[in-house]
Amino acid sequence: MNDDLKRRIKEGTAIPWWERAQLEADFHKEKVKQNGTPQVGRPDSLVGKRGWAIKDSAMELGLSVGFLCEDLQLSREIHSFPELKEMSRENALKTLKARKKEKKVG
Repeated sequence: MNDDLKRRIKEGTAIPWWERAQLEADFHKEKVKQNGTPQVGRPDSLVGKRGWAIKDSAMELGLSVGFLCEDLQLSREIHSFPELKEMSRENALKTLKARKKEKKVG
């Protein structure tokens, strides 16, 4: 399953941005399920401890950590705001940022 997801993500130009974001989220969730959540703490105390972090998924998929973080956020928010699918990725990110700002002010 992971190889198919990786192939589809890397061919992302052929699918809508929101579908690619969902594939990336599915890939990351599957890897965390297989490898566990990342461990936190001082590096010398983590000897032998494993886990799967966003940076691991980003490296595996050939994406920057920032880009993957944005896509993971978009993937989560699309469930609450399906109208984001009708926007470009950039406009969807701007809309989420504006909504977050409104929540802080409101």
